[in-house]
Amino acid sequence: MSELSIDSISEFIESPNWQTCFSTSSLQLGKKLARSRQVSQVRAEILETGDAEIVSYVLDSAGHQHESIIALWRENGTLQLDASCSCSLGAFCEHSAATIYYLQKADRVATAFGKSPHNKSVKEGKNLLSQSPHQNKPKGRTDPSFI
Repeated sequence: MSELSIDSISEFIESPNWQTCFSTSSLQLGKKLARSRQVSQVRAEILETGDAEIVSYVLDSAGHQHESIIALWRENGTLQLDASCSCSLGAFCEHSAATIYYLQKADRVATAFGKSPHNKSVKEGKNLLSQSPHQNKPKGRTDPSFI
């Protein structure tokens, strides 16, 4: 049994395989919710069992917040998915689909696991600015005029 990793989870989320668990309606509504930025507080962790759990909060069109919990695990070498939600549908709903669509954007899976694409650079003391901070200094007097 191979352990789940951020890369294997990202690969699964970016593939269309997960979509077979959801109805067409849930997928369409989920994509709409994700595009309208209704997904928030996405957190993920690898559990002691080796499974992954992703928790998010999604606002519906009426302004109600729903907690979505997505579980991922390997079974016979294949990544499996279960999705539950606090909404009336309860499972494989548009809120869980929205969470997965949200995670398809660059670096969001890693961020949900508490990783940052910039952590390594910051820890190594590298400058994250694309240019020197002195390159675009305004011309003329730069000291505060109130002194």
